[in-house]
Amino acid sequence: MKELNIWCDGACVPNPGIGGYASIVLEHDVPMFAVMGYEEQTTNNRMEMMAVIASLEEKDPQVNLRINLYSDSQYVINPMTKGWGRGTNTDLWKRIIYRNNILDINWIKVKGHSGLRYNEECDTLATYCMHYKQPRKKIQYDRIVEYLDIGKAYENLDRHRQRDSRLVNGFNMKKAPSPVALCSLDEWLV
Repeated sequence: MKELNIWCDGACVPNPGIGGYASIVLEHDVPMFAVMGYEEQTTNNRMEMMAVIASLEEKDPQVNLRINLYSDSQYVINPMTKGWGRGTNTDLWKRIIYRNNILDINWIKVKGHSGLRYNEECDTLATYCMHYKQPRKKIQYDRIVEYLDIGKAYENLDRHRQRDSRLVNGFNMKKAPSPVALCSLDEWLV
């Protein structure tokens, strides 16, 4: 039986706002290609769903094909495995359900940002697409290195922006020491 492993992730900063999605498809544990793209006005949940849809729509239904689909999104995995309600985004749920009904998919929840190689790469590619407003495209896996390098730079920039948004006049007020205590500048910063 042919086996595919598909890793998916989405990103949206701010949420809602501009978003990106990416998936990496492996055939018998050999990375083959990535599918990625962006949308202007969206949400993180929609981008998580688009990562799934983009990868599944690349595969024609085949007999003797088993798909292990990995995502860090409870919003995507739990309705497929635990019967959670689907709520909003019915347009995308219809596309996912259709593919689920014609393909043999094993839905697997993974922990995000935990060092899982392909999950981290999908996150980085989604960030790249979000910042560069990349339309949906499929690229061979051996060509994603340049996208990963640029995406990582943007991830670091996003982390700094999120940190800076918690500061008031450059100081983290949640960690501020008492006014009479002497402290270093590092104690005031995030």
